[in-house]
Amino acid sequence: MMLPYYLVFIVLLLMAISESRFNLEINLNQRNKKLFWSVFLLIFAFVILRGNGDGDYFSYKEYCQEIKTLTDIFNSSFPMEIGFRILSYIVNLFHLNPQFIIIFMNSISLTLIFIFIRKYSTLPYLSLLVYFPSLLQYDMHATRTAVAYSILTLTYHYFIGDNIKFRDSKIVLIILLASLFHKSALIFLLVLMLQKIPFKKMIYVISLLGSFIFVLFFNIDQIILSIFKILNLTSFYARYYQYAYVDVSGYPFKLYDPRLLILVFLFVLGIAFFQWTKKEELCLKILWLNIIIMILFSQHTVFVTRFSTFFNVFILIYIPILINKIRMQYGNKLKLYFCYFITFSYSIYGIGIIMKSVVYKLFF
Repeated sequence: MMLPYYLVFIVLLLMAISESRFNLEINLNQRNKKLFWSVFLLIFAFVILRGNGDGDYFSYKEYCQEIKTLTDIFNSSFPMEIGFRILSYIVNLFHLNPQFIIIFMNSISLTLIFIFIRKYSTLPYLSLLVYFPSLLQYDMHATRTAVAYSILTLTYHYFIGDNIKFRDSKIVLIILLASLFHKSALIFLLVLMLQKIPFKKMIYVISLLGSFIFVLFFNIDQIILSIFKILNLTSFYARYYQYAYVDVSGYPFKLYDPRLLILVFLFVLGIAFFQWTKKEELCLKILWLNIIIMILFSQHTVFVTRFSTFFNVFILIYIPILINKIRMQYGNKLKLYFCYFITFSYSIYGIGIIMKSVVYKLFF
């Protein structure tokens, strides 16, 4: 049964079009707030009631049943991170159905994503439509990743906040918390390091062009493996080698992939035609870093999808910021056309994922 996929998609599509066309002011209207959280309940039910999947869905339920004691929680050889093990222990402590590991993780991920959108997006339904492909890929199948990047959205409050006391420490703690569900979330530390460095437009442009040229002439795999070897990081070397040369997921990510091209387009549009405040530039810098990572790791799709998702979640507020700049500088008509372009682009993306998705089944 594929109907639930299309039902959720159509609801988000209609809400995004209505919002763009009629300028719904969700932030100012209590009735619209209730509508927004009603959409949350729809999506939440859609995700937690599923009883089918690919990726790690069945692995989560299987591994969950193995964490029965406190000793199991601290078993570092277990293939899932400690955050997953803690939730699994709670499931088994109260003798709950293994489906509750899915419910617990999706409760975290979806709640944080909706709060993030509700708080910072001026076009929340368009942001939800943009998020829809990630919902299908991660919340539905790679839920640990969804939990990790949803936790990372909490850093935004501290990045743009005026209170700088202990700011970096709080951001690091949030990143470490995210890594309890997926170690790859530690790559987000790059944002903290680069955020303090002022970039001029030319730096952005040269670095993007340079990354394209770099991957054409150099083998990033050999460079990374050499670094691991020099630093005697044997486990990292073995794992990277496994992904790069053994697993079937090691196929290349095409540089003309639409997922990359639309991000490049959004970045170039933002940097070429608009001025950005210091707070707004954070989203621009995260998008730039996302594109750089996608290009540099393009030899292996698994690395592109795994690393870029921790940055890509911030596109949910970058796009509304960009649309607002278009409206202020070029008027409502061009703003509306651009909203339709985003709606169309991410609708095609979402439909493409739906067509490849497993049949929707209830878990009970």
